[in-house]
Amino acid sequence: MAHGEPGEKMQVVVDSLQANPAVVVAGSFEDPPTAGWRSWGGRLLDIFAHPAQPIYDPEELNDFMFALVDLSPSRLDYFHTVARNFEQKEERLALGRLCFDETLINTALSARALRSCTSLRLFPDGGHLSDATTGRNQYDIPTHELGQRLGRII
Repeated sequence: MAHGEPGEKMQVVVDSLQANPAVVVAGSFEDPPTAGWRSWGGRLLDIFAHPAQPIYDPEELNDFMFALVDLSPSRLDYFHTVARNFEQKEERLALGRLCFDETLINTALSARALRSCTSLRLFPDGGHLSDATTGRNQYDIPTHELGQRLGRII
């Protein structure tokens, strides 16, 4: 997809997710323009989503995630399995994320460009996304817990 107007990537991500019945967007958060944020010179939108039908396999989650938006991400984190506790050999599913950066304004008069970043964080199901909102398993999930949070409502 061609990129033209400033802010287009953010809108493409939002529109793609809204049009796709296979994904549930549970919420989003746009950082307010605080002093620190202005010094960065940009706009940040975090979107939190999960598949309508739970997926627990890292490869399937990656395929699902990349099919959500018809843009190449600027940065990404793949879903993958990692060992976190070597004594107990606990495996965890590291969560995936896509980031779409773009320059909104870049003038010769400005010391820095005004940029936007749209971050899509995907969880394997709604229950685990709900857990993350309480501070639990925000970046990875013990594999023995996968599928055990299905009854939770966001």
